[in-house]
Amino acid sequence: MNDAVEDLQADLRALPSRLLLAEATTTAEPAAPMVGAAQLFTITSLLIEVSLRIEGVVDAVDTLANLANFESAGDENEKPAKNVIKESEGNGTMKTLEQA
Repeated sequence: MNDAVEDLQADLRALPSRLLLAEATTTAEPAAPMVGAAQLFTITSLLIEVSLRIEGVVDAVDTLANLANFESAGDENEKPAKNVIKESEGNGTMKTLEQA
C-alpha cells in the first residue's frame, strides 16, 4: 500500500506542471482544468489519509496480537489436528471433537 501512496503523491507533485502546460496551450476555458484539479486533489488527499489510518490500525492490531501472544495464521496449518473422543454420560453416544 505504501508504494501506491508514494506513486500517487509523486503524480500529484507532477500534476501542477502538467496543468500549467495544458492551460498555456488552451485559453478557451482555463477554469475547467482547475476545477477538475481541485476535485482530484481533494479525493487524493482523502485516499492518502485513509491509507495512513489503515496502516495505523494494522500496526495497533499487530502490537495487540504480539502482546496477547497470538500465533500467526500460518502456524495453524503446521500443527496436525488432534482428534479427541468424548463419551457423553447420559446416553452413551460418542462425540468427536477436533482441536487445533
